[in-house]
Amino acid sequence: MSRTLSLSECVGQTAIEGGTAEVFAQIDAVYHADRHEVEVTRSAYLSPNDLEHIAEHLTPAWLPEGGVVKAGCDSAEASDAARDIFHAWARHVRESIPNH
Repeated sequence: MSRTLSLSECVGQTAIEGGTAEVFAQIDAVYHADRHEVEVTRSAYLSPNDLEHIAEHLTPAWLPEGGVVKAGCDSAEASDAARDIFHAWARHVRESIPNH
């Protein structure tokens, strides 16, 4: 088992109590050579723009639930498969932003 890819992207902004926050989509992908499978753990969170709380990650109920996605592939395709899953996830998170 080896780490294949870790990606995160700010996909938008939203209003929160006391200001605004950036909306992030994130994945961590691991390739399992014994199963010829990439396992991608998806998550989403808000990062407040307020400097006092910038390191906090908020997860309001409207954000989509992450979870794990698995795709069969060989090691040469693992990064591309993980990126494809990430781009679909980022689009889904972006579309979930209220008033977006």
